[in-house]
Amino acid sequence: MPEKEKNKLTTLSQLSLKLGINKSKLLYYNKLGLIAPITTIGKTFGFDEEKTLNRIKEIQKLQKKEKSIEKIIEIFK
Repeated sequence: MPEKEKNKLTTLSQLSLKLGINKSKLLYYNKLGLIAPITTIGKTFGFDEEKTLNRIKEIQKLQKKEKSIEKIIEIFK
């Protein structure tokens, strides 16, 4: 059986396209520490695609439940 593949890296631009979210919102989530890159190449952040997509979907669910960004930050600490 082949060794498990490494996590696929993705950029904020790619995440933005996949989720239909403005890139500036993803930058804001990054600034708040809600999502974090696992590597950087120059000025480009590399995010674990699966983990980051799941996190953003969780954030969106909490926002639909009218949770404040402060409460969401607390939840993920």
